[in-house]
Amino acid sequence: MLNEIKKYFSRDRHHILVSVILTILIFVFTSPELINFKPLSSLENKIIDLNFNRRGSIQNPDSLDVIIVGISNETINELPPPYNQWPIARNLFAHAIENLNKAGAKVIGIDLLFNDLDKYSKVNDSIFINTIKKYKNVILAGKLEQEDWRFQSENIQKQNFGNIYFDADSSIGIVNVLPDDDGVLRRYYPFYYDNKSKRKIPSFSLAVVNKFFGLGKFFVPEKSDRYFDYSFFKIPEFISNSFLINYYGPAGTFKQINFIDVIDDAGFKTLTELETGEEINTFDDTLTGLLYSNIFKNKVVLIGSVEPEDKDLFPVSIEPEEEGSISGNLMYGVEVHANVVQMVLDKNFLMRGSPYSKILIIFILLLVSLNLFEKIRSIRFKFSLFAEVINFLILVLLILLIYEFYFYLFVKFNLVRMFIPPISAVIVAYTASTVSNYLKERKQKMMIKGMFSQYLNPQLVNELIENPEKLKLGGIRKEMTVLFSDLANFTTISEKIDPETLVELLNHYFDEMTEIIFETKGTLDKFEGDAIMAFWNAPIEDPQHHFNSVLCALRMKKKVNELKSNWKSIIGQDFKIRIGINSGEMIVGNMGGKKKFDYTVMGDNVNLASRLESINKIYGTDIIISENVYNKISDKVIAREIDLILVKGKTIPVRIYELIDLKDGLLFSSNAHKELLKLIEYFEEGLNLYRERMFNRAIEEFEKVLLINPDDFPARVFIDRCFEFLNSPPPDDWNGVFESKVK
Repeated sequence: MLNEIKKYFSRDRHHILVSVILTILIFVFTSPELINFKPLSSLENKIIDLNFNRRGSIQNPDSLDVIIVGISNETINELPPPYNQWPIARNLFAHAIENLNKAGAKVIGIDLLFNDLDKYSKVNDSIFINTIKKYKNVILAGKLEQEDWRFQSENIQKQNFGNIYFDADSSIGIVNVLPDDDGVLRRYYPFYYDNKSKRKIPSFSLAVVNKFFGLGKFFVPEKSDRYFDYSFFKIPEFISNSFLINYYGPAGTFKQINFIDVIDDAGFKTLTELETGEEINTFDDTLTGLLYSNIFKNKVVLIGSVEPEDKDLFPVSIEPEEEGSISGNLMYGVEVHANVVQMVLDKNFLMRGSPYSKILIIFILLLVSLNLFEKIRSIRFKFSLFAEVINFLILVLLILLIYEFYFYLFVKFNLVRMFIPPISAVIVAYTASTVSNYLKERKQKMMIKGMFSQYLNPQLVNELIENPEKLKLGGIRKEMTVLFSDLANFTTISEKIDPETLVELLNHYFDEMTEIIFETKGTLDKFEGDAIMAFWNAPIEDPQHHFNSVLCALRMKKKVNELKSNWKSIIGQDFKIRIGINSGEMIVGNMGGKKKFDYTVMGDNVNLASRLESINKIYGTDIIISENVYNKISDKVIAREIDLILVKGKTIPVRIYELIDLKDGLLFSSNAHKELLKLIEYFEEGLNLYRERMFNRAIEEFEKVLLINPDDFPARVFIDRCFEFLNSPPPDDWNGVFESKVK
């Protein structure tokens, strides 16, 4: 085979040289980075648009992480005088931020420019600023006013980027976008550079993403070869320091809530409510209010104009199948940002093939096409023109096949390959073959066709353009123990100290807790805020995983007691750790996607441990363990049964215990243990009487607990319950189970 190839090259070096030259020419003239030939670029862009419209929407709106709160004339018309006019008063934006945070919104982006003071009152500006500072999860829009802002900024007015609230404790994101030459918005810039301050400023959508991931106010990705690098993920560059927007669907794809519905709570009167005297309260109505629907829970909320007259509309790559409130392929700016945010959160990026693969594909298509066309011409037809007709039909068929294949790559692999280079290759091959038919002898043509058919593997192209194999996901079920911890009052504390100190304290805290987890043979799963998740008995088998988990919890509590005494002068208030532990069958393994996965656990028993951590709030306890854990280590620990509880979302009650200490003593002395055991004896007697509906006697036992420890919160909880039942006895079928509403 090798000798035949060498022989072939020696026979027709000129033909190979021509193919190489044509490959280089096609590559150069179809690469906008080298020669921006606008007709070709325009055709490429139209094909991208065609792909989007053929693909259509790619996700159900209810599963998206971004929700749009739209402002339109309908919003303005529902505002009471004097606010029923543009622009909306700033205190109403503050009201919206308050309500969205109540509803659990994780990040709030406002795609509106505030370049003037509030027209109604300076007090409204103060309210708005203070609300932004309060929640620290708001991103404001900034804009660059200059002739060429594409990637640099020579002069930014007052360094506030066109937003008078720039100095508020928020993040700023640049909302400028750059449509292509045909006016269609296909690309997005991750950041802009300000020569004056020598600082890179994130774009609006990337500023929202930064806030979502807890990154810095001015964090921007590093520009590496063909990528914008976030360290834990990369955004593929498309062209000219921008990336291609992967539109999730046409205008209206993302769930939209009217701004008026967000601020219409019990403390606000809409115009309709004032005129009719009827309370609507779309936000906090106990039956239908947005507050209780969980629609905003952990979502990214973008506030922006959805009013056509506001002219914040852009032509985009995709248009709806049916005509909506706006025509054609127009999309509101806030929807464009929503698409970018969702794309980055999902890491659902559109990728370009490398220039090397582009060269190889051009070269292969040239050679294959030449071989095919010449083979057709080598066949003796009755009419010679018949071969030309067949070749032309093959050319058309090849163009269609290449497009369909590239569309498949686009849909299945988010791979955007330039359509013009391969089409140019087959067209040039067709033309070259036609010309060569008059320049070369038939014998040479037959040799070329024979050699190429042996040299080119039909599967080679597929092997070059296929993505790496997906990470193999999987897991096993096994008995394990999982621990969740959280720092009580730490959210309040974090608002009182500067970010640098907060990060330093948290890092120190995590270092200490991690060391304890590792020393007790645990596996650290993740940090979330100030919360920690850990588990035992995987990946290394640990027969003592029940005991090691409670030992870890007690040591964590002891360490926190040491830390808070050291930190009191810094944070100015007390705090404590809350821990929940449960054992049972769980699924453990590598879970995630092909680009990112974690070794973690999941299952109902994991969820129960998380609920137990939260249930500490009800009883004022520090560590709650389930009956599954207690039964395995009851001979080694001092613990007391706290309650028989029905956690939210479950139908079977769980017996829970407060973990107090090891019997060998870790937190308390032996003398203290004697008092603790007496306290537990009184408490258990009170609990039994409580369950037997003997509430007066139960109160007496719980009061004995308070004589030993006046601060015993569980005893006070049950005393309060006993008094409630004395005033309003439980039903006859009451079984002593307490139904928890805590998540």
